Amino acid sequence: MQTISIFSLCFKYIRQKKLNTLLTTLLLGLGVSMIVFILLVSKQVEKAFQHNAKGINLVLGAKGSPLQLVLCNVYHIDVPTGNIPLKEAQKIAQNKQFVKKAIPISLGDNYAGYRIVGTTTDYLSLFEAKILQGRTFSKPLEALLGAGVAQELDLKIGSQFVGSHGLNAEGSHAHEEMKYTVVGILQKSGSVIDKLILTPLESIWKVHDTHPTTASLKEDYDHENCDHNHEEIAEDKREITAMLIQAKNPLAMLNLPRKVNAETNMQMASPAAEITRLFSLLGIGIDLVRILALILISIAGLSIFISLFNALKERKYDLALMRGLGVSKHKLVGQMLLEGIFLAMLGLITGLLLGHIAVAQTGIWLAQQGQIPLTGFVFFLEEYAVIGFTLAVGILSALIPALRVYRISVAHVLAER
Repeated sequence: MQTISIFSLCFKYIRQKKLNTLLTTLLLGLGVSMIVFILLVSKQVEKAFQHNAKGINLVLGAKGSPLQLVLCNVYHIDVPTGNIPLKEAQKIAQNKQFVKKAIPISLGDNYAGYRIVGTTTDYLSLFEAKILQGRTFSKPLEALLGAGVAQELDLKIGSQFVGSHGLNAEGSHAHEEMKYTVVGILQKSGSVIDKLILTPLESIWKVHDTHPTTASLKEDYDHENCDHNHEEIAEDKREITAMLIQAKNPLAMLNLPRKVNAETNMQMASPAAEITRLFSLLGIGIDLVRILALILISIAGLSIFISLFNALKERKYDLALMRGLGVSKHKLVGQMLLEGIFLAMLGLITGLLLGHIAVAQTGIWLAQQGQIPLTGFVFFLEEYAVIGFTLAVGILSALIPALRVYRISVAHVLAER
């Protein structure tokens, strides 16, 4: 009976102090949600970057920003730095001392906002992609669709479509005279390949004839100024956007970029190094948000402490009376601690829900933009640390008021009344 009455009294008090409870819950909830949001997003983004760059040690491309080179050709979330001659890229790829495998890719067109990537079947091995329906491409203008493309655009084996110039669907020029035919659909892999349309390199050259469209590869490329002579580009003048390279050993990863960057008009960048640099730049902002979140949680803890300390003054007589009726000191201390824990739990649950819902909504928005997939329906082990820290704040905030309950002099308090 004592246990039931203590729980009842705890909940009754919290209900009576609705404003304090609401304020504490909001402060704690906001702090927790910010930490959870950062945790979920950073973990998933890091995992996605690692997964999409699996097997790619180096990227060879046109001079420019190395980060842009990596983001465009590995993660497909930026525009290319330009074009490089296929012949020159092959010379580097044939360096057996440093290169284990080299996979060319050529960009420049899209269909309904999804990138059309000219490449070889080796590209599939980078993501361990498997065919769900049909087969892989074998000749120009055959298309192999990522799972996300097929689902979103409702394309099937045998479907035909026309690519448009540029990497953005809006306002791009359609190549009406050249139609792609879907010959295969890939299984869902959870990687960037789900959002790509793959085709042989020859498709890109065939569609663009004499003008290598990836020469600038900017989204504002003026297609109307292109010269349509419909003559095939000479073999030695073929161009690609980039070459994805698997290095033979760690020494190759150090020496090959240095050699290419110094001796050619191309550049070579490491996805691992560039993404590490990107995260280090973003880390400053993330740390500031974490600090703000911890401040909010600390303020919420202070709010719990003030609330319980004031409650102790108001309920001193009731607590002394309960002691006089036989309720032990330990039970009363437990009641105060229970109130602190309950307030912390309210804020914690609110924060966890807000954080996961915010990530889920962000994921929906990013999916519409064709960017890195995020989901709120995931739980990381690090969230246990957030739970433990929040509950510890609640317990510590209630500890001093609880200890003061333990020291209440029953006779003195009752005599004052």
